[in-house]
Amino acid sequence: AEKFVDVNAGTGIVHLSPANGEDDYNIAMKRKVEIFSPIDDEVKFTEDAGKYAGMFVRDADEKIVQDVKDKNALVRIGKIKHKYPLCWRSHHKLVWLARREYFYMLDRLGDKAIDAAQKVEYFFDQPKNRFLEIIKEKHPWCISRERFWGCPLPIWKCTECENIERLFSRKEIIDVADDLPDGPDFELHRPWIDRVSIKCKKCNAKMQREEFVLDTWHNSGAAPFASLSDDEYKKTIPAPFFTEGIDQTRGWAY
Repeated sequence: AEKFVDVNAGTGIVHLSPANGEDDYNIAMKRKVEIFSPIDDEVKFTEDAGKYAGMFVRDADEKIVQDVKDKNALVRIGKIKHKYPLCWRSHHKLVWLARREYFYMLDRLGDKAIDAAQKVEYFFDQPKNRFLEIIKEKHPWCISRERFWGCPLPIWKCTECENIERLFSRKEIIDVADDLPDGPDFELHRPWIDRVSIKCKKCNAKMQREEFVLDTWHNSGAAPFASLSDDEYKKTIPAPFFTEGIDQTRGWAY
C-alpha cells in the first residue's frame, strides 16, 4: 500500500480516481493504471460515460447512487465532514481533472539549480531553507493556464500530425505564417494571436496556436529580464541584490 494508507483505520479499501486528484494520478502512473476521464471542458460527462452523457457531473451524483442502489450494489451511503476546495468567486465546489498541459521538467536540470541557489548569499535562514527545499523537490512545473488573459504560450500545434513549433518573436511568427488576418502588426495577445496560423513543415497542414497562457509566476520572473538586450542581461545577471517576501520564492525567484 501507499504511505498515506492507514491500516489501523477505515475499511481496508482505498478508492483511487486517477483523473481527479494529484495523489491518485501519481499512484496510477507508478502502477501503470489507465487514466480514464469521461469529462469534457464543460465538466459534463462524455459519451464514454454511457447513460450519464451530457450531464453536469454534480447533477449526476444522485442518479448514479440511485442506479447503484437499484442494482442492490450499494453497501453504504452517508455524509463525511471534510475540507473541500471551492471557487472563490461562485463558491461552487471545484472538480479536479487531469488535463493536458505544458510543463517544465525540472528534474532534467540535475543539480544545476541547486548548485546555483547554494552560491547565493542569504541574509536569513528561513527563506534560504525554504527556497532550497523547493528546488530539491524537482517537481514538474505546470507553466500553462487555461485562461484568456495573460502572456500567450508561444507554441503552435499541427491539426493533422500534431507536430509542434515554438515561435518566440513577432518576426519568427511572420516568417512562417500561413495566414495573418490582422496584418503584420497584429496584437500579440488573445484573441488576435489565436487567429494566426502557420503551415506545418512536416505535412503542410495548418498549425494553430495552443490556446494556453503562461503561469503568472513565469511572467513575473521572466518579464524584467525579457526587456533587456543580451549585452544588458550579461552585465546585470547574476543580480547583486534581490529583496522580496518569502511567499515569492516558489515561483518568481525560481
